[in-house]
Amino acid sequence: CDELARRGLVVARVEYRTRGRDGVLPGEDIADAVDAMRWVRRHAGRIGIDPTRVLAAGGSSGAYLAASLFAFEERFPDAASPAVSARPDGIILNSPLVDWLEVGSMTDAFLFVLNGDKELGARISPARHWRRDCPPTLVLLGSEEPQVAGVRAFAHKWKEAGAPVSLCEAAGGEHGFFWKPDWIERTLAHTDGFLQANGFLAARPTGAAAQRTPAAAAPTDSQASTAGRLAAMLARFPEADANKDGVLTMDEAATFRAKKQPARKAAK
Repeated sequence: CDELARRGLVVARVEYRTRGRDGVLPGEDIADAVDAMRWVRRHAGRIGIDPTRVLAAGGSSGAYLAASLFAFEERFPDAASPAVSARPDGIILNSPLVDWLEVGSMTDAFLFVLNGDKELGARISPARHWRRDCPPTLVLLGSEEPQVAGVRAFAHKWKEAGAPVSLCEAAGGEHGFFWKPDWIERTLAHTDGFLQANGFLAARPTGAAAQRTPAAAAPTDSQASTAGRLAAMLARFPEADANKDGVLTMDEAATFRAKKQPARKAAK
């Protein structure tokens, strides 16, 4: 998010309900993403954006919700503002879940979350409701992720069907690879290329123009440091991973620290 903001995009971080924290059932969190997308479009003038150029991006469970905004757009009519669409104009999926029934070695665990209900799994799987008229979609996937076969099949199927879906597979990458220092720069490079190719970002300046670019726009060192701190925190405090997806986000870290602070004061 920080790097995209430095590149000139207006970025909104969305908080959504989770089963572990809020007790919502699988699929119910999609409504939160829908509400967020509609809020952004309703307030486009206030926040200074073009409501016809709104991206949805996420990692892991956030990627699932980003994909769901397109896959299930017809399930969420808005009586108050029927003209406000939740359909994104571009989608970026990092380590996504696209099919609850095709998660490789984790399929049984995901079915357990669904109480064994395969019909529900099919109903809330974006891959099973995708269409060729999707917006430009970038899929970033690690070759060692448990869901790799299902996501790979999804991306290849729709690319061959003529849909604007592109897949970037990170050799040796595990789930959440895009947060890890070895992959941050490459992930950002692919993301930047996708955004430029689809008109969301201007090309990076080169030559003399690059020298005039403010230093604040330069990427990655701080992000690598942040990723390292998050990884260290996750190793020390695994309970901080509220989503239980093996990746600690900055929002999860902040929430965990806030909960720990009162306990420290009480101990004193």
